[in-house]
Amino acid sequence: LEAGRGVKRPTLKQVEEWNESGIEVLKMDSIDLDEGKPLPWSPMLLCVTYATQRNLSKSNGPDSHRAGVEILEKILDGRFPYSVPPPESWKPHEETPAAPTAEDSDADEDSDYGVDLLVL
Repeated sequence: LEAGRGVKRPTLKQVEEWNESGIEVLKMDSIDLDEGKPLPWSPMLLCVTYATQRNLSKSNGPDSHRAGVEILEKILDGRFPYSVPPPESWKPHEETPAAPTAEDSDADEDSDYGVDLLVL
């Protein structure tokens, strides 16, 4: 997201400030804080970062809800690229046999629906 859309990764200081202000964007106890390693993304971190960089705010801080809605709207409009890899358990389906065509059936040649008509 950051390369083509201008959403820059937040600094550790920003994340700590948001967490201290009551906006839990990232659980600090569950991440490895090696120097030079980028912080991992979380949905809340993405929304708060987007809101901060776009000046979307409420009285008590960044408006993460509005930012999330804007991000989803842009994804649905095709302005943000979005893809999800298939699950690892996914296997392609085997080729299914083609449906029989009118030429394969024993239908009357006059029938438009490829069905034999019963004449009484």
